[in-house]
Amino acid sequence: MSDSPSHWVPLNADTHAQLAVRHARDYRFAAERQRVPISASELARAAQLAPIAFVADNAQWSAALLLGLDARQNLFVDPASGRWLADYIPADLRAHPFSLRAAKAEQATLYVLEADPHLVDARTTDPQQAARLFDDQGQPTAALTSLLDFFKAQYGSKQQLQRQLAALDERGLLVPWELRVERVGQAPAVRLTGLHKVDEATVNALDDSAYLELRALGVLPLLHAHWLSLGLVRRLRQLDLLRTTPDPSTAPALEPFLENDDSGLIFDFGDTPKH
Repeated sequence: MSDSPSHWVPLNADTHAQLAVRHARDYRFAAERQRVPISASELARAAQLAPIAFVADNAQWSAALLLGLDARQNLFVDPASGRWLADYIPADLRAHPFSLRAAKAEQATLYVLEADPHLVDARTTDPQQAARLFDDQGQPTAALTSLLDFFKAQYGSKQQLQRQLAALDERGLLVPWELRVERVGQAPAVRLTGLHKVDEATVNALDDSAYLELRALGVLPLLHAHWLSLGLVRRLRQLDLLRTTPDPSTAPALEPFLENDDSGLIFDFGDTPKH
């Protein structure tokens, strides 16, 4: 399905009175999303999933999870079943097929991707299988209220992260990260560009005054999560090898981080996905 902007429309109680969203999740919509933005509230969990890189768009910094080696590759989505293959799902993906669009949260508009298969008609769907967004009086249901609260919290958390990254940039601590990953066998090495990181040795060499200033800005948890995540480049290499090996049984053992629960994913906007 196309995910072009033309398919995104403002959520409206009149137009979408009977709209419901399925509890079961299929993440094939994210199968080609190599990078996914994250918020400050996600750092602790995200740092255990994949490398956290920093990217600039029109001089505005953000943090992103690196989920693949190729430009249109997400190694955490099973392309056949649509299952998410790890125990943490980034908030931006949990929120699909909804998006908050505005310069300021208090002026924001909630958009919905109308043609998305997660959306169904409440009149013809078992209420145990999907959550309706508006009640018969056109008022937001508990599911929609939860969604709005989720987006409000995420907006504030992303703004916090942007301020912290701007502070690092002002101090010259964000440096280009030209990531080169060797692939096994005859496959050529992968070069990822447009990424930035914070050099740990540079931060450790700061004088006490400069270091305490970073601490006062609340930047240290971000730095520690970032540095912890960098070692997970090897996980991307392992997952890439597993996916490209004709006979998976001959591939090297994968570190034990994949989910073993085969039950469906539940529609939930909390920090911890339910299975």
